[in-house]
Amino acid sequence: MNKNKLTPKGVLKAVNKLLEIGNANEARDLINKCPFDEKITNDKDASIVAELWKVRDLINAGVLKKASSIKEQKKLIGKLDLSRYFKKIKAILKEYMDMKERTYTIASLWILGTYLHKQFSSYPYLYFNAMKGSGKTRMLKIIANLSKNGKLQGAITKAGIFRSKGTYCIDEFEGVGRKGNEDLRELLNGAYKRGSIITRYDDVKKKPEGEEFNIYRPIALANIWGMENVLADRCISETLEKSSNKRITRKIENFENNNEFQTIRKEMLNSTENIDDNLNCFGNVFEEWNNFVDKKEVDKKFKEMFSIIGEEIEGRNLELFLPLFIIADKISQSVLKEIVEISKQIIKERKEADREENRDIQIYEFVSQYQNKDFVAPSDLVKEFKEYFEIGDNETWANATWFGRGLRRLNLVVDKRKLTRKRLVKLNIEKAKEKIKIFRDPEELDFKEELQEVFKDG
Repeated sequence: MNKNKLTPKGVLKAVNKLLEIGNANEARDLINKCPFDEKITNDKDASIVAELWKVRDLINAGVLKKASSIKEQKKLIGKLDLSRYFKKIKAILKEYMDMKERTYTIASLWILGTYLHKQFSSYPYLYFNAMKGSGKTRMLKIIANLSKNGKLQGAITKAGIFRSKGTYCIDEFEGVGRKGNEDLRELLNGAYKRGSIITRYDDVKKKPEGEEFNIYRPIALANIWGMENVLADRCISETLEKSSNKRITRKIENFENNNEFQTIRKEMLNSTENIDDNLNCFGNVFEEWNNFVDKKEVDKKFKEMFSIIGEEIEGRNLELFLPLFIIADKISQSVLKEIVEISKQIIKERKEADREENRDIQIYEFVSQYQNKDFVAPSDLVKEFKEYFEIGDNETWANATWFGRGLRRLNLVVDKRKLTRKRLVKLNIEKAKEKIKIFRDPEELDFKEELQEVFKDG
């Protein structure tokens, strides 16, 4: 074989033939011998070369021995009837849960993704915020019984994350932000990323090198009181509301023995069990996306999907939703368009919630430094609030009505009275001082308290 005449495409073809007959070592040697530097004339060749490097690394790792690990793996993904399972899972969710239409789509795609999540560099957590009696436990039971090796846990522990396999569903997910749970938070902050490895050292087993655990897995969570910010940043979050639909609420939960549930799970497991976790069976989708961003030539099989996703979604939001986009694209263009629009809605809602939360933090900070413990009018408070944060008069949102509602919502009023036509309130300054510690650096707060003392003494 004249290696000088081989193009990257020709080498890939030759490598595949060698692998088909089990000559993995010869395939690797061929890749090593070929001088590709002079042969790369376009982005498509560069993409093929990147795939060849990956093939070589997999051969060296002992993962890739036959062509089935390249060609047939992709065929397995292609043969997966994701559309049929998507419809079935969505129908089950509608039978047992009363939710927003978009939540059915998100949850159905996410459940399908649990069988393929190792094909992605990260996989988002799915989080449900719900008041008592809104069906959050039922939702997690459904997910646990439809997802890959799903298990429902009543509480989260470090050992549970280390030792468990498959999809981890955590109910009553409260208190992770409390003092003493730092290690648990660190685990959860990393477990959504592929390659997240934790080493544990056991004094009993006396292994100086420790024991490594891969903590990357799909995780679904639910609670009543909300999620702390760092962890929320790794979640696709939805709110569940209490249902008045008796056709749904009166149904018995017997999912573990439900034939339809178990059939879906069994068929999905059988369809995906031979898909190698070490291969990207969706093709060079991530490299092609970067080409799309850089306005370079993109493989035609990705062009339509990328154009539907568009340029609006970026950063962490893109990282969270991209696995669902890829799965949706394998179902249909209409489902892809639907989840892209849903993602844009959620991103917009998240920005609005962040803005509102930031304003709440401003109220906490203002009240925490307030010196007057007597009754005061909200109209006077908002004037001082605007001066404190240098908010211009053109910012019409900062008015007495908004400020008064904020004080009530945050429970910062300990007493109130009405004087002629003026409402007066007495502020809960001590509560504000405690709350602001959650959001502000302790050193920053200490410095502000020192300044207050200086001005008070002066």
